[in-house]
Amino acid sequence: MRNSMGDEDVVRRSAQECRSRPAPIAGHSLSAMDGCSYGVPVIALPSPLEPPAQPRLSASGHRAATQTIAAFDRLHSAAGSFTDWRRDIDPLLADAASHAGFLADTLAATAPPIPAEAAVDPSPICSYFGVRSATLSVAQVAAQEAAVIGRALADLQSAPVEINAVIAEVVAARAVLCDFVRHRARNVRAAPRTATDSSASPARCSSTGTGLERWVVGHHVYFMFNIRAAATVQLALKALNQGRDTEAAEHLTVAACYVHGFTAAMGHAGAILGVRYREQIRPTMGPPDTPVPLTGRMHKEHRAFRTAITQLLGVLPEPYPVLATREPNLARAREMLLEADLLDIERHTLIAAALVGEERSLVQRRDHDNAVNTLRQMRLLRSAQYCPLLRVGDQLAAKSVAVAREQIPTELFAAKSAPKVALIER
Repeated sequence: MRNSMGDEDVVRRSAQECRSRPAPIAGHSLSAMDGCSYGVPVIALPSPLEPPAQPRLSASGHRAATQTIAAFDRLHSAAGSFTDWRRDIDPLLADAASHAGFLADTLAATAPPIPAEAAVDPSPICSYFGVRSATLSVAQVAAQEAAVIGRALADLQSAPVEINAVIAEVVAARAVLCDFVRHRARNVRAAPRTATDSSASPARCSSTGTGLERWVVGHHVYFMFNIRAAATVQLALKALNQGRDTEAAEHLTVAACYVHGFTAAMGHAGAILGVRYREQIRPTMGPPDTPVPLTGRMHKEHRAFRTAITQLLGVLPEPYPVLATREPNLARAREMLLEADLLDIERHTLIAAALVGEERSLVQRRDHDNAVNTLRQMRLLRSAQYCPLLRVGDQLAAKSVAVAREQIPTELFAAKSAPKVALIER
């Protein structure tokens, strides 16, 4: 089956040409940087170890952020009354996308430019998706995040994403924007631009609706929410270490929102017909299009989130009933986060099954392995680990894993716990 974009060779040549051309970082033209594939602007994101950005915006930026939040709220509050959800959501989604795009343009116009030499390309995955790491000011972070949100909302208008996932992505994006308006507005002039800053409206948010573009745009959102989730769990850990349990519970609740958001973003990126994914996108994630086959183990943003979860469970190891007796709000917030994490791996499995089917991942070599089965094993191990920490844990998974630990050699069990699977097939 061939798709509307032409045959596979044409698509691959187009992808290679896009990556060979310089593309602007969202908000700034950086000709020294390699371009992102498929014409989506490169983004620069902060380290997951940095606290989430809470900028003090200009009056115009603060007003645009407040109006965008209001548009998101209208969409969210109306969702429960939809009768024909696609028909009913379209004007509200268009309104939210319009506000988000205007916000992105407004913040890009006032944020200091990001020098090309300040943005590094930390991994083949980041190179593929056009994501750079940099030490950014809070204003620069806000401009980058607003651009990601603006393009996501623009694409959601045509993406075949189910309504609950749309709402989850919008709610998580709203949480980002709420950080933008925590401080009073300030008076600020637009950042000076040089002759090499090519775009008068550099963060312009639009979508062609193609699967290749959606693959990148959805992953940009996925990267951003992973960073936000990891950083917010780190804030919770800091609060716990200082004895501020109520504040820690609030941070964990927000982190759960971001996890639901990156789960929705994964579905957004994968809202592509399976045959198109296999013919058009999957071949671009290995040689000759990339130096090595891409694997989720290169994904430092998600790895930072997994590390933060491990640290959290080291600090809060008590079973749910024990923690609930001491700090009920903290127990519930931890449960919300872990439940969201379980739902993420379950949703991941379903998306991989739809896109990859029974095929091995890009880095699996054994005939008896495949991407979906690896994800199922990951879900089983995670569910067993979280069982005592939830009010309704998976007792069967916990008992099955306990038996397996006794019967399977340690080194083999460890190998099953750390599978090498790529991207959405992780």
